[in-house]
Amino acid sequence: MRKIVRSLCLLALSVAWLSCGGSYSGPNPSKVKFRAVISNSLHPVTVGVHVPALEIMDANTDLLSFNPIGLSELPDLSTLDVASNKTVTLAYSPGGHMFGIVNNATEQSSGSTVTIPDSTESFFLANNTQFVYAAVPNAPTASGIPGAVVQVSISAGAISATIPIPHVRFIREIPAANIIIALTDNSGGACSPESGAVIVIDETKIGSSSDPRSSPICGFDHPAGIGLTLNSFKPVILQCGKECGGTNDAAAVPLDVSVQPVVPSAPIPVPAGATTAIGIGNVLYIAGTAPGTACTSGTAATSCGTLTSIDLTGVQPTKSVEIPDGYHDKMEVTTDGQIAVGSHDCTQINTSSEIRGCLAFFDPSTSKVSIGLLNGNVTGLAAIPGRNVLYAIQGGNLVVYDTTTDKFLPDHQTRIVGELVDVKVIDKAP
Repeated sequence: MRKIVRSLCLLALSVAWLSCGGSYSGPNPSKVKFRAVISNSLHPVTVGVHVPALEIMDANTDLLSFNPIGLSELPDLSTLDVASNKTVTLAYSPGGHMFGIVNNATEQSSGSTVTIPDSTESFFLANNTQFVYAAVPNAPTASGIPGAVVQVSISAGAISATIPIPHVRFIREIPAANIIIALTDNSGGACSPESGAVIVIDETKIGSSSDPRSSPICGFDHPAGIGLTLNSFKPVILQCGKECGGTNDAAAVPLDVSVQPVVPSAPIPVPAGATTAIGIGNVLYIAGTAPGTACTSGTAATSCGTLTSIDLTGVQPTKSVEIPDGYHDKMEVTTDGQIAVGSHDCTQINTSSEIRGCLAFFDPSTSKVSIGLLNGNVTGLAAIPGRNVLYAIQGGNLVVYDTTTDKFLPDHQTRIVGELVDVKVIDKAP
């Protein structure tokens, strides 16, 4: 009987998903109290028919709810973002350059989409939950130099502002300062000599008669990320340099956005690449892969990445440990204080004596590094609040890790049919 019920759930059309929930009597259709959602471009509806959907996981039990959220208005699904107040989930479709919005309480999409001018690899839901911002490197502009940060109004379901920034690639919001930091590899002639640049956008001026953009802060060699620590008014710009095709070594460059105009501090050398970072207290952990970095020992891999810790107060010395190589763009801090680092296009080993993929765990208290025992690119990470558990989308599969052992959690692995990309927790911990 249970198999029949599950089959009926999978056959439900995307316009009328069936509810096959558990015992929770809350308001949402899935009846799951503590939820994580997974983007799936190819959720099976019936034989030969697939639609984009968000799969719902019970983040208490790691069981799949057979009550997916249909997003058939999108051609595909990839990266997700969740509002700071957990009310909505933003879904991005790279195939259509579209955004869709899901109401987390009703587990229903709005049914409409917003198309942006071209593709983006960096976007977010604003902290005020009113807007979506996306960096669109090839957005057409009146100047003829492509590139803009696009603002999308959630209530209007339309683009509400376009802020030209040449070739902009990455953006991050600093809510405490009401600003957005934008990074570009090429200033479009605004810097002399030409270089990568950082532009600060004042959110309070967007849509007004005042230009919300600061003058470019020049001299960066492929700025690729922004790290935040305890003092959110002092973000750190990650200079990727050689790893991203530049000429300089990697560096971390602190800014003080409480002072106008913003002036960068002296660069802090990073003894490897620098593409993504996460902060714990005053310590910033930076991941990257410098070209030609060999592994020291203990693995058949010939190339390794590096995780570097920098104490921005200067009290502790800079330290580095080996992790898998590849392009690092996923980091999470687990409930028990470990740092999970994911990459794509890493060196993978699968032999009788070693399995090595693109996911590493680092314990700051012991400096121990553990490698996830599964091959495949890491495209999504979600630490589960209140539990020593990490969800990873690795090689297109959902993997549930016990962060006390850094291994698969026994009997908690769920095979989800389709094409999985990202995972996010959409409820506060119970």
